[in-house]
This record gives sequence, C-alpha cells and structure tokens, in this order.
Amino acid sequence: MTQPKLGTALQLHNEKYDFPVPSPRYAGGRVRVRGLGIGSGFRSTQEKPLTLTLPPWSTKGGGDRPNTGPFYELLESRYCLSTFDIQGVQAAALDQPQIHALFRRSAAGTPLSASDGFGGTTFDVTGFLDTGTSATLLSQETAQGLGILSATSGGKPVVYSDVGVGGSENFDVSEPLYSALAPFFPTVDTDNAATFSTVYNQKYGPIRTEISQAPADALIGPLDIFGMPFLQGKVMVMDPLPVNNADNMTTFVYPAGTPYHAATRDTDPGIPVTNRHVKLSYGDFSRFTLVTPTGAAGPNLNGNPFIGPDPTRALQLLPPAPDTTPPVSVSMGGLTGTGSFLFDTGAAASFISTKVAGQVGVHYKPGTYNTDAPDLVDAAGNDLPNQFIIPLGGVGGTLTAAGFFLDSMTLPTVEGQGIRFIKAPVLVADITAQDPKTGQQLTLDGDFGMNFLVASADISTGFPTNITGGAFDWVTFDQPKGLLGLDVPGATALPPVVSSAVFNDDQLPQKLSFTFGSNVTGVTASALKIVNAVTGATVTPSSVTYNAVTQTVTASFNTVGMLEGRYTATLLSSAIADSSGRHLDGAGNGAGNTNFVFSFTHLIGDANHDGVVDFRDLNTLLSYVYNTGKPGNWSVGDFNYDGVVDFKDLNLLLSFGHYGLPAPAVAASAAKSVVVRSVAPRQQVHHLKHLHLKPGSTLGVFQFLKKIKTARSSRGSVFF
Repeated sequence: MTQPKLGTALQLHNEKYDFPVPSPRYAGGRVRVRGLGIGSGFRSTQEKPLTLTLPPWSTKGGGDRPNTGPFYELLESRYCLSTFDIQGVQAAALDQPQIHALFRRSAAGTPLSASDGFGGTTFDVTGFLDTGTSATLLSQETAQGLGILSATSGGKPVVYSDVGVGGSENFDVSEPLYSALAPFFPTVDTDNAATFSTVYNQKYGPIRTEISQAPADALIGPLDIFGMPFLQGKVMVMDPLPVNNADNMTTFVYPAGTPYHAATRDTDPGIPVTNRHVKLSYGDFSRFTLVTPTGAAGPNLNGNPFIGPDPTRALQLLPPAPDTTPPVSVSMGGLTGTGSFLFDTGAAASFISTKVAGQVGVHYKPGTYNTDAPDLVDAAGNDLPNQFIIPLGGVGGTLTAAGFFLDSMTLPTVEGQGIRFIKAPVLVADITAQDPKTGQQLTLDGDFGMNFLVASADISTGFPTNITGGAFDWVTFDQPKGLLGLDVPGATALPPVVSSAVFNDDQLPQKLSFTFGSNVTGVTASALKIVNAVTGATVTPSSVTYNAVTQTVTASFNTVGMLEGRYTATLLSSAIADSSGRHLDGAGNGAGNTNFVFSFTHLIGDANHDGVVDFRDLNTLLSYVYNTGKPGNWSVGDFNYDGVVDFKDLNLLLSFGHYGLPAPAVAASAAKSVVVRSVAPRQQVHHLKHLHLKPGSTLGVFQFLKKIKTARSSRGSVFF
C-alpha cells in the first residue's frame, strides 16, 4: 500500500471512536489519528484511535473528480453594531496546540534522553500545551524513559492528589528539573544535539511535574501535558490556519513583547497583532489538591485563565475585592445567562454547567445524566433538537455528556464589540472540585474549548461530518496581560482601548499603570490628569513613561507616595491615538474620542485594596504580625513602608481606620476594560467600627481575635 499523505482525511471509520485531532501516524497500512479527550477544566488525558481511509474519488461539488483532500465549509461571519457574529462552529475541534520540550537536571546540563526504539536515543518530548492544566503532567513512560526520579520526603514517596472530570487521582511528583520549549511546526529542528540550545529557547526551572502512576493505554501511547507553569510571563501564539487544510496547527511560545515578523510567519512569527481581545481572570485551584506527606514539595502550580470573574474568590475565608472581569453570555429561546468559563486549550469541545443551562431553560431528563443515553429537554420536558453525545475524558475518569446548540454565546471584548457565536455547540456537564480540607465545592460554570478557535466537525454520526474552517487568522494567549487575542479577518478596525488599569501601592514608589489593547502615541504627562476626589487637589506624578513593547503607560510617585484619599485618574482621548489617528475609546463602545476614567483609593490599613478598612485587612496584617519583622509589602500590612510588617503597622491601621471618605467627585468610566483594585461605589466608609473596637486599642484587637480563633478552632476551621 502506498503511504497516503497524512492529514488528508475524508472518511473516518469508527474503531474505538471519541473524536478526532489530526496528529496522524502511519503504521501497518493504517493512519492513526490521535483524538484528545475533552479537558476537565484542569487537564485532558483521554485519546482514542481512529482508522482513516482515503477514497480515490469524490462527488463533492457536483461531478466525479479525483480526491485532492478534505472539503471544509467556511464559517459564515457578519458584522453587527454591537457584535461580530460567527456561524458554523461544530462540536469538536480538529486540533489542539502541541509543543516540543526537553528536560535536564541543571540549567546548563545535558538533556535527559531515552531510547527511541530504533537503536538510537531521543530527548524530545512532544506534548499538549494546555491552559486548563494548573501543573505539568508527564506520562509514566516518559518519566521512566528519561530517568526522571520521583520525589520522596522523610523516606516516603511524595503523592499529589489532583482533581479532574471524574474526581481525584493520585500522581507521583518529580525531582526538581530544568526544561525548555521549542515551537511546534513541521520543519522545526527538534532532537538535534547540535542545535537544541537555540531551538529549545524558552527556558524554565527548577520545576517539579506530576508523573502518572498508571501506564499509558497500549493503543494510544504516552501522553504528556504542559500546563500553566510553562506560560508564566509568556505569550502563546497559535496559528489555526493549517487546520483548515487538515494539517496540525503551529504553536509558539514567546517572552512578552516579542515583535511580529511577517517574513517568517510559518516558522518564527513572533507575537502577531490581533484586532479583538478578551479579558481574563485567573483562578487558583491549589486548594483542591493535596500533597502527602504533609509539608512535602508538590508540583509547580499556577492559576488557570477564565473568561469572567475568578470563581475561586468566593470560597476564600475573607473574599478580596470583587472581580469585575466581564463574563461569557449565553442565550436560548429568549432566555439569557452568564458565567465564568475556563479558557481551555486542552479541551476539544466546550461545555456549560447544569446551572448555566438551567438559566436558559435546558435540563437533563431525570435519570439520564452521565448515563449511556443522556437526554436534554426544555422547560416543558420536550427533547432538544440536534443533540450530540461526547465523553468527557480527564483526571479521575470519564463523564458521558449530552450537548445542544445555544442560540448564541458571546465573548466580551475590551474593544466593546462582542464576538457572538450563533448556534454555539456546548455539552452540559458539572465538573466539581472539592477542597480536601474544608469540604467546600466549586462547580465550573463552563469551559471554552478549541472548537470555537480552530476548524471543527460534527461527530454525531460516529465520524466527522460538516467539517468547518476556523474563524480566526491568529489566536494568542498573553499570560502577563491576561488577554485572549483573536485576529478576526476583515473585522472593522476600532479605536484603541485601555485593557487594564492598576494602582500599585505595595512598595515605593507607588505606580499607576494603564495597558492599551494596541500601540498608541501621545501618552505623556499632559495626557494624564490625577485628582484627589476628596480635596479636589491635582496630583502630579514624579514621572510618566510609555513602554511601546508592553503598550503600557506608567506614572510613578515619589518616595513619599500619595496621601490617603480617594482618587480619579483620567486619560485624555484628545492626546492619545493609534498609528491610524483613531483617538482613545475610553468608553469601550467602539466609537472613540472618549476619555478613560479610573477610580482608585489609597487608604492606610486597606491591605486588600477594596476601598475599605475592615476585618479582612486586620486578619491579613495579624497573620504577619505574629511573625514580627517578617518582610512584606502593603498587601500584607506594611503600611509605613519600612519593609517589615509589625506592631507599628497595626497601630497605623487602628489609628486611621475610624473615619470615612466622601464618594468620588468624578464618575468612573463606562469602559469595558477591567478595573483592577477599583472602589465599590456602595462602600464609602471604613468598617472597623463593626469590630466593636476603639481605634488604637491593640489589646482589644487581640482579645477579640482570641475569642474568634477559639470559636473557629472548636468547629475545626482553619483561621491563621
């Protein structure tokens, strides 16, 4: 049999079918197409093989003609005043981002290598780059082949219990390692001892990974997943266009600020300019994991990105300031709902929770959830049309879910024009994590997977049909900025916007920063007006600088810093414009020529920056005061900026936490961008009086806390 051209699938026969991801391997007269399972919100691990055949003729489009490859429907898109509409997305993505990696025991050491099965050795590890994974997972086979050791503590193996789609699962933890990534494209020079130091150019370490305790499926082979630890401070660049031609998407990882290189688009593009941006928050899921023995070092963990507010905040003992990241919106039959959706590059399909489905009148028929025949019905009990069933595979097992087509699903953008997917396919599933210490549970509102970002297919008949091309020319994930970048071909160019605003008073000099969605000019001291909303006095920063690489303007204040007060900062649209002369869109409505106004506070004792001084701030400070002299910053109670948190700071909190401030004199901007550490309008006074303490009464504070700590300890709660 002549070896076919890999990736030119026309017909897929159900052998042990899940859904496809084109990463074909030719062997034994068959092409094996790797189909990655849906992410649990933490990682995706399930793969199933497919058998692919290539018929010599096709009648697609009328008349017989030789087969020259797959036929992809093009997604239909159109412009609306408030949204950019996309139609035609199918239930399962045809690809997900992959990456090349190596491991070694020292930063400059020789890469660890394994037998390649043909008498040689290899050090390259090819895995999936997954924003839905908090850690990094190595297969048992990869770890053993490279000689990576499992960690021990006190003579006992370190075990990491992680949570996923089917519950919790135990993993070993690796020894400390150093790693490096190489891009994923067809001609990349991987596994070359002579060039690896320049090809694998994104370096990390020391880092600990998870190691699977179970051997890989014999048909699938080892599966390695590179999660959020490999994206800290980086920008992930995905080119989805090759998937439209039945090839693998190409994936690159760059330091933030790397310029775009059009001449090397396919092999070293840098970070492309995208015309729409979705603001992300980050959720910390470490509380849902467990490391034994107690005190042992677990794998490196980092927060996962969400389109919408961080859902883990609500579970904190003393929740911080509200997260204003705009959520995903869904609609069905005239009903609407919202939710925070995990942005998950490790998911081939997308899902919503039963709660969000209920917001739009969709439910499971009683007794059918997670059965072999799950069935979705409307509020009247009628079966929903065009349902599909896909098993969600991940940590802890598999969940069988039914899906349907929402009337629409809309991503909010910082530019103000939402991206709306018409007839959006979503599964309905509850992925719940439980804190092993407190028993608290968190169910994800939803998961935004790769089927909305690359070519996708309908798999309801058992093999891919209605294959449709992706809607975007580029997809980027900017971890430092917290932005999902989408390059919509032909989208109307919009005026520049502010994607984030932050007042950072953690250390001196205090800094006020604004990040733009695109490069701008005219950002000087005269373009920024800062007013004390209490006194009306104008505040002049000691310096104002603009970084064109990060597209950020930063105003710094002298070593004394701002006085306690409530402030408004205004960026003047008349002074700030992009290279095409479009002036700042401070209102985030696509019209432009509007100022951006940001309200913030600097209050002595306000450690969590929520605009009030209350028990949350006192709790934070005292957890450090018990360790007098411990280094710290404002966020943990260093209110006099002497570098340590001690009783001097406690006295400042109690002395200054007894009065209120009037509301801001200038209304906040209606911009769509995220305002970090903004002031909640309804909270206009301090609330230390709710502690029933007199300001300055340190003894009273400790007596009060002792009572609370005793009460909480009697209930088994963790306080400090």
